[in-house]
Amino acid sequence: MGIDYSSPQSQHFLIVGLVRNGEKTISKEIRHLASVFRHFKNVHWFVVESDSSDGTLAQLEKLTQEVPHFRYRSAGVLADQMPSRLVRLAHCRNLYLDELRSNPLYKHINYLVVADLDNMNPLLNEQAVLSCWDQTGWGGVCANQKGPYYDLGALRHPDWMPDDCWRHYQFLLEHNHSEESALEAAVYANMITIAEGSPWIEVHSAFGGIAIYPTQALGNARYAGHDDQGRDAVDHIGFHAGIRSNGYSVFINPKLINTSFNGHNQQLLESRRLKKQFKKFFKLCNPAKLLPLLISKAKRIAQEKTFLD
Repeated sequence: MGIDYSSPQSQHFLIVGLVRNGEKTISKEIRHLASVFRHFKNVHWFVVESDSSDGTLAQLEKLTQEVPHFRYRSAGVLADQMPSRLVRLAHCRNLYLDELRSNPLYKHINYLVVADLDNMNPLLNEQAVLSCWDQTGWGGVCANQKGPYYDLGALRHPDWMPDDCWRHYQFLLEHNHSEESALEAAVYANMITIAEGSPWIEVHSAFGGIAIYPTQALGNARYAGHDDQGRDAVDHIGFHAGIRSNGYSVFINPKLINTSFNGHNQQLLESRRLKKQFKKFFKLCNPAKLLPLLISKAKRIAQEKTFLD
């Protein structure tokens, strides 16, 4: 039986995510997503916590009393046994996959929604989510931003981002590029803005703060915090490789807008503003344009002098 892409608001959804030290933010994040999905009839929640040193667990427990079908699991302290942040993330993400596959509560789940819970979805709305069902035949749909696409770590595309941008950045540093030029060439130059009305972009991997997957497309796909060579790698890449090996495609949906400038691409905004200021300054310093200004100023001074005399 094929994937049912009809009547998304009548389907069964499981919204999952990770949290660490989210005492002050997790309730707001969950309530915002609950508002986005308020017209979806069957929504369940499962959040994985780890390594928190604040009151995150108390807030999660409170949410189980306030949000229907909200559950969570604490993975405890992982940093000592898993020093790599990427390995920890993959481990925690696999915990919600295990829960989806093994818990009878979730046997009717049709769609898995993976969301960042650290203020990466403030612009997300119901219309953007529903736009994912404008097309059929997909195994994963990932977010876009109102501004430069920021999640280059999770992105793999044969032309746009065929490899790890941060390894490219390190390579440039090792070959006498300044930090600024290396960042521009390897990172900022690839943070393109995707117009909301653009066609869907098929990718090998992406994410961008939220993604939706038909559970039938998942198969045995797993997250991995390292690549085939044992190097640290963003967890979504291995997960999407598993989905694609099942015969399904992964896309960026340009209408699935979830945020704009944020902590990941803010430096690009500042860099653009600085370049604009420099451009304006040098434009004024252009002798061909500066000379008439100086002559005009000199004439005004001379006129003022004549008047005073």
